[in-house]
Amino acid sequence: MYVRLLFLVIIFSFLNPLYGQETENSVLAADLEFRPRSELRRGFRGLPAQDSKWAFLTSQRARLNLTYERPGFLVKTSLQDIRLWGEEDTRNARGWAQFFEMYVQPDLSDTWSVRIGRQMVSYDNERLFARNNWRQAGGQHDAVRFMHRRDGFEMDFVGAFNQSESRSFGTAYTPNFEFYKVLLAHLLTTDLSDQVALTLINFGDGYQDPVDQSDTHFKWTHGGRLRYAQHNILLTGAAYYQHGKVATGADHNAYYLEVEGEWQPTQQYRLKLGVQMLSGDADPTDKESRGFLAQYGAFHRHNGQLDFTERLVRTRQNPGLQNPYLIQDFWFGEKYQFSWENHLLATEAQRTKRAGGAEVPLDKLYAWENDFHFFYQANAYTRVELAYMFLISGETVAFLPIGAGGDSGEWSQFAYLQVTWTPELFRWRHGK
Repeated sequence: MYVRLLFLVIIFSFLNPLYGQETENSVLAADLEFRPRSELRRGFRGLPAQDSKWAFLTSQRARLNLTYERPGFLVKTSLQDIRLWGEEDTRNARGWAQFFEMYVQPDLSDTWSVRIGRQMVSYDNERLFARNNWRQAGGQHDAVRFMHRRDGFEMDFVGAFNQSESRSFGTAYTPNFEFYKVLLAHLLTTDLSDQVALTLINFGDGYQDPVDQSDTHFKWTHGGRLRYAQHNILLTGAAYYQHGKVATGADHNAYYLEVEGEWQPTQQYRLKLGVQMLSGDADPTDKESRGFLAQYGAFHRHNGQLDFTERLVRTRQNPGLQNPYLIQDFWFGEKYQFSWENHLLATEAQRTKRAGGAEVPLDKLYAWENDFHFFYQANAYTRVELAYMFLISGETVAFLPIGAGGDSGEWSQFAYLQVTWTPELFRWRHGK
C-alpha cells in the first residue's frame, strides 16, 4: 500500500506543473518514519509478583508523511501501520494501515488559518494535550482548529463532536473505549517580555451519561503556565483547576500544580528540579470526584516511564499524585546523550489499611523510580535509544489498583532498545 501511494505521489509531482499558475510556489514533500522497539518487561505499568516471568516483545511503527503546501493552503496526510511482531498471521491478506493525521489547512487571512480533520493537538509541556509519541499509535483528535499566529502571540480554538455511527435521529456516542463526545478548547500563548512568557489553556470535555444518552456531562479545566528565562536558567510555574461533572455524573472539583527549575551551565550538562501535584479522591466511594484528570496528556514523559501513575490516576479510585523529580542530561559531543531521571511517587489523598479492627493511615509515598536513557544520533535521520528503568515500591502500593496481585518487595523493571529512521524521501518545489 505504501509503495502504490508513493508511486501516485511521484507521478503527481511530474504532472503538477501542467496546472500552470495555480501551483506557483507550491511544495510537495514526503518523509518516512520507521520505528521498531524491542522491550523487556517485568513490572511495566503494574507490580510484579515473586513468580512473575520476564516478558519480551517487539513492536514497530511505520509512517509515510505527505505534505502539499502552496500560498494560503496546506494538506497533510500521514499513513500509519502499527503492529506487534507475530500478533497476526503474516499470510493474512487483510490490510491494517490507518491514517494517523489527515487534514487540510486553508488560510483565512494573513494571521488566521483553520485546520480541519484528524490531527495532533499538542500544547505547552503536553501535560493536558499531547502527541503521546511514546505510544506507537500516538494520539490524535478529529477536530476543527482555528489558529491565529503573529509575532510573539498564538491563539487556538478547537472544537470536536464525536459519534459512534451515522444516525437518522438523535445523537449517541457509545464506543467500546473511554473518550469525549464533545470537546471545546482555547489556547493562548504570548510573550509578556523578553524573559517572561504566558500560556493559558481553557477547555471543556463532555462525556455522554452511561444511562441517559441525551445527557452529556461536562468538566471544565482552566489555568496556565508562566515561564521565566534568564541566561542559563529557566523557571516555570503552572496551576489548573477543574470543575463540573465526570462521565458518571458525579460532581467534580480538582486541581493540578507544578513548579520546575532548569539550569544549564554548559552545553554538556542540564539539571531539572521540580514537583507536580494532582489532587486525589480521599473517599472514592462518595458522590464527589476530586481526582485531577488529564486524559489527553502525556504521563509517560512526566511522572516516570514505568507508567505507574498513568494507570493510577485514570481510575475512579484516583488517589492523586505528588511527584518531586530530578532530571539530569549529559551530552558527549554532538552524537551522544545520557539522561537520568529520579521520581518520588506519592498519593495526594490519604489511604488507609485495616489493622487491629481500626483504619490505620498508610504512608503517602509508595515508590521511587529511576530511569536511565542513552541516545545515539548516528546521522541526521537515524536515532538509537537504549533505556533501563527500575521502581522500588513500599507497602502502600499493595493497597492501590496498580499493586493488585503483586508483591511490594519486588522491583518493577523495564528495558528497551528503539531505533528511529526519519529520512526525507523527496521534496519537489514549483516556482521560486
